[in-house]
Amino acid sequence: MGGMTTDFAPPPSPGLLPASRGGGARTDRALRIGFATVALAALLLLAAEGAARVVFTAPPPLYVRHSLLGPTLAPGTSFERLSIDEPPVLFKLEIDSLGFRGRRMKQAAKAPGTYRIFFLGASTVENALLPEERTFPGRTDDALNEHYKGAPPVEVANCGVAGTGIEYAEGMLVHRVLPLEPDLCVFLVGHNAWFATLNSDWDPGAPSSPEMPPTFKDWLTGASRLVALLDARKRARSAREDNKRDWYQSHQRDRRAIGFTPPKVDVLRGLPYFRAQLHRIALLCKDAGVACAFMTQPNLYKDAMKPEEEAALVGAVLPDGQNLETPVLKKGLDAFNEAIREECSKESVILIDAAREVPQDLEHFIDDVHMTSAGNDAVARSVLRAIQKDGKLPRP
Repeated sequence: MGGMTTDFAPPPSPGLLPASRGGGARTDRALRIGFATVALAALLLLAAEGAARVVFTAPPPLYVRHSLLGPTLAPGTSFERLSIDEPPVLFKLEIDSLGFRGRRMKQAAKAPGTYRIFFLGASTVENALLPEERTFPGRTDDALNEHYKGAPPVEVANCGVAGTGIEYAEGMLVHRVLPLEPDLCVFLVGHNAWFATLNSDWDPGAPSSPEMPPTFKDWLTGASRLVALLDARKRARSAREDNKRDWYQSHQRDRRAIGFTPPKVDVLRGLPYFRAQLHRIALLCKDAGVACAFMTQPNLYKDAMKPEEEAALVGAVLPDGQNLETPVLKKGLDAFNEAIREECSKESVILIDAAREVPQDLEHFIDDVHMTSAGNDAVARSVLRAIQKDGKLPRP
């Protein structure tokens, strides 16, 4: 035995075995607690979701998707907002059962003898941060009803949808407005139509859609009543806060923070397409027996800009990196406004030359093209002068 060896592992220390078992037990216990916590949270969320579905109706969305147009204001909604006036006022923005702003058009069927006016365009028509009576469609409505005193009754609808272009206005005319028997359609479409053509990838054969792809938040608010309620509450709270800061000043800071660049494309390359679209809209109105009016785009761009006016501009900070200087912006919008004037003469439709009639200062503008209450008042006067030249409302 003395020369014999045996290979074997030494026995573990008596103190190590209990410690190893104790660590595994603690890990198992932590996992069980974690799973139980997650399960309890899931059960509580399911219970809260069930209670929300039983107790609360789904909050109305601000926008719904029209099968042919894309995003459009949801009919029958109303919510509070803080205006951009100084001082700001809290008001209720109301969308009627037809999906438009306006106070007198209550139903789709037009009563005999009623005269209907529809304003079509984007955010400068919609005026989402002003009470209805301070927007130019609302002021036009009030002025005409005061003037004619029911002979005829006048109904005005504000069909503006922020962020949309001339293609959307044309689709709105065909699919939603013409079935409502309009007598006069007024279009303010120059600014967004021009800006769309500045993007390097703009294609006149396939203009971009205003509809943004759905986000995870969109899906979640659609799937969960609880999340939809919380989101609606947050939206309502933010709408009563400083909209001027959220809607304008952040974009103004973006423009100042990014260095200006020369345009990557000819800023007037979209003019032939724009003229063709105006021609098509005019033909659609004539074919339907509807009077048509095009409005030039009021704006703050001018040769001698004051420092505070320059600071108010949002400009054109484009996804492809372009940040255009004010003289370029003025050149482009002036050309599109001149195209509107020429097409009105060519098509024998009404010209509302608001660009020449609204004073270019910060009393009338909050930024490049969005207007204050005073700006909307000036536009309304321009509209009334153009459509009442002979003391009668226009007929086709």
